[in-house]
Amino acid sequence: ADGSLRYVLLLPGTSFGRLSNSTPQDLVGAFDGLLRTDTTYTRAAKKLLRRAGVPTGAEIMIVGHSLGGMTAMNLASDVEVCATYRVSHVIAIGSPIDSKRPADHTTRVISLVNKHDVIPGLDGRGPASPHDIPESWVELAWLDESYDYPLSHAPQAYSDALRGEFTHFRDQVNKLISDYDGEVVGNQPYMLRDK
Repeated sequence: ADGSLRYVLLLPGTSFGRLSNSTPQDLVGAFDGLLRTDTTYTRAAKKLLRRAGVPTGAEIMIVGHSLGGMTAMNLASDVEVCATYRVSHVIAIGSPIDSKRPADHTTRVISLVNKHDVIPGLDGRGPASPHDIPESWVELAWLDESYDYPLSHAPQAYSDALRGEFTHFRDQVNKLISDYDGEVVGNQPYMLRDK
């Protein structure tokens, strides 16, 4: 929009094949990401940013679904990451992130939650929870037709909701990330491994 070069890191959620596999997106990694900030997934993502040549001081937005959203918040809470890059936005989709906080108070956190999805509640947030989200965060939550887990947690369910009945939420998010509008000048597919 303004001619500046910005970066977007997209982080997928858990890959269910086996309890533990050679990627940081296995079930073991999911529990690790919920409980800790320094995980195999965050370390692999930091290595990826370096290998992709994202320059020091670059503005980045990190977007993730499920475990990817937890990892996005874990990266944003990492002082080293925030000293290297300007994490402008985190968008967490169907992710239990309410107990996590970014290291840079100016990082804009956007959480998208299908209320039928049980995964965002794994951080213990609820009526008796000690985790109130900061006022600066934007949490957009809805009830849609995907009642049952795992359908309610699927990326496609979130996509369908934001393209259908809840386009006003999509429009709201697009306004919040409008600095990232513009021409895409590069694309780097990747595969993360534990080692």
